[in-house]
Amino acid sequence: MDSETTMKVIANSVFGGDKKILLESMGELFMVDKFWSVGPDNDFDYDDENYGFYEDFDCFMSERTVKLEVYKLDHEEQKWIEVKSLGDRMLFLDKLGLAHEVLN
Repeated sequence: MDSETTMKVIANSVFGGDKKILLESMGELFMVDKFWSVGPDNDFDYDDENYGFYEDFDCFMSERTVKLEVYKLDHEEQKWIEVKSLGDRMLFLDKLGLAHEVLN
């Protein structure tokens, strides 16, 4: 970027998740908001009493996606609208967090 480059805010921020991923699909801009759980790989036996143990040993921790929210940019209103259905579209997120679309 040089000194003449300008940036324009096209929508307010969406606060919440841990990682935001942008994806264009059929001429529309989507954002996937990933929420992570950080804890031991096998946390079925994990409880609050043992939290200090896991906190001291980061090597036992892993990030797991526990929730996804999808938003579509409304250009006219300049805001992100939460999407409850993608209709005939499917979005795939790979391990690196890159998004891919599949059309039916």
